[in-house]
Amino acid sequence: MKRRLEFLRNLAGLLSRRQKLQAGLLCLATLLCAGLEAIGIGLVLPFITLISGPEQLQDHHLFTTIFDRLGISMIEKSALAIVTLMLIAVFVLKNLFLGFVAYAQARFTNNVFVSVARRLLSVYLACPYSFHLQRNSAEIIRIITGDAHAISSAVLRPGFIIFSETMVILTVAALLLIAQPVVTLFSIALFGILGTLIYLVIRPRLLLVGERYLHHNTGMLQWINQSLGSIKEIKVLHREPYFVRAFAEHGQGFSNSAAVNQFGQQLPRLIMETFVVAAILLSVLLILQQSGQDKSVLPLLALFGAAAFRLMPSATRIVTA
Repeated sequence: MKRRLEFLRNLAGLLSRRQKLQAGLLCLATLLCAGLEAIGIGLVLPFITLISGPEQLQDHHLFTTIFDRLGISMIEKSALAIVTLMLIAVFVLKNLFLGFVAYAQARFTNNVFVSVARRLLSVYLACPYSFHLQRNSAEIIRIITGDAHAISSAVLRPGFIIFSETMVILTVAALLLIAQPVVTLFSIALFGILGTLIYLVIRPRLLLVGERYLHHNTGMLQWINQSLGSIKEIKVLHREPYFVRAFAEHGQGFSNSAAVNQFGQQLPRLIMETFVVAAILLSVLLILQQSGQDKSVLPLLALFGAAAFRLMPSATRIVTA
């Protein structure tokens, strides 16, 4: 925990005051996005209710107030049209705002990349000439571009993804708790087990595979560089097979690691889909046992289905971020 806090402090130290303000505004915009996601999913409930049994909306004060002011009865087709237009409008506004926030996040992370790279370059240029005589220019280039890119693409971008998707999960879970507490708590427990399984069992193995991937990738580049840099000696001594064989060994390791890594990136999604289907089916059983064969069951099932449809990609993005 102390290391994470120290890392966050160091990261904050790399950002200017303006960039910190921009990051805060992006977090607030992300919270608003999560609220719009919950509203969009929540509107599925009255929409399905109007289709299956309009009289069930009598208990919803918001919709009864809207329809009373418009002078429309809930059993009229115009009521269904109004709810449909509301649902479409919410989704259009939500997606427009989500697109704007996604663009703002991408622009922010890339601006941070340029800012950090510029600061690193200015630091290296300020060093004395003797320092540059002792350093490889290729290494300095790698540090300036690679480290700055790592901060933007491997830290900030995944951080935004984890924060935004976590907020979506929390807001939608709060909505489901209001609609059906027992089933929601059961689903939360089920996905808690899933998340623990992925984090404790699968993720460490993927990290090891990633380390082997980087090791063999570096080895391939090293043997290519050595073979091309010593081409005269290789030709004279007829050592071509040795260099090709050494490169091929790392190439095979790279291929195996890349295959496992690509499979590992798909594995959380496959596990998530299996658990989502299982959770929906078990939720249907719980709701039917609680409510019987009543018409009120259909809107709840639609609500949980819409929530599962939205939460599944969120959980997958968090795991793979």
